[in-house]
Amino acid sequence: MITEGVWEEVPFETTYKNIVWFRKHYGQKHSAFDIEMDFEVPGSKGRVYEVKYSHKKWSCSCEAFTFSGGRSHCKHITQTIKDIDDGKYEAKD
Repeated sequence: MITEGVWEEVPFETTYKNIVWFRKHYGQKHSAFDIEMDFEVPGSKGRVYEVKYSHKKWSCSCEAFTFSGGRSHCKHITQTIKDIDDGKYEAKD
């Protein structure tokens, strides 16, 4: 595959439907690079919270995140980021 004018190897199992085609937009990121992720994270008292990553920002449905006004990460976001780094979640089509 050619990206930015350079040949890039892709995993063997890559199929045509995995490839996103777009024209380069100078000075702007293409929407194909916008990542949105949703997670259901169990709380310490049995509740399930919704953690989201959208437009380069994290959010959580817990009271701690809401009370902070979105200025700081709650423990659910922190744990989700750690789980992603540890490979707990896999990318889906």
